[in-house]
Parts: sequence; C-alpha cells; structure tokens
Amino acid sequence: MSKIISTLSKMWLKVTNLEKSLFPELQETLGALSTKEQKLIKILDFAEVEQFIYDVHTTNIAKDRVYHPN
Repeated sequence: MSKIISTLSKMWLKVTNLEKSLFPELQETLGALSTKEQKLIKILDFAEVEQFIYDVHTTNIAKDRVYHPN
C-alpha cells in the first residue's frame, strides 16, 4: 500500500510542477490554455513521448533537391 501512495505522490508532484512552471510559460507564449490543452499537456508529460521522438536528417544535400525543369 505504501508503494501505491509513494507513486501517487510522485505523480501529483509532477502535475503540480507542470502547472507551476510549464503552464505559465506556455500561456505567456501562446495565450490562455483551454482545459483540453492543459489535459493534453499532462497526458503527454505522463506518457513521456519525448523518448520516442528522434531527430531526422535529410540524406541528400540542399543543392541536390533543387528543381530543374526540362
């Protein structure tokens, strides 16, 4: 039971930190956040989606991508 309480405490602390640090910064940049936007941010934070985002680089150089009409 204490393990569950500890996990819930960590989750609550994470939500509180989001609301105190990230939300004000986002609101300053984007304007007021809707309830749905706040929920989405919390869900994405819990899911830790940044682990699955990779930096993709184009393999050919820019001059090779220039359009050359016939």
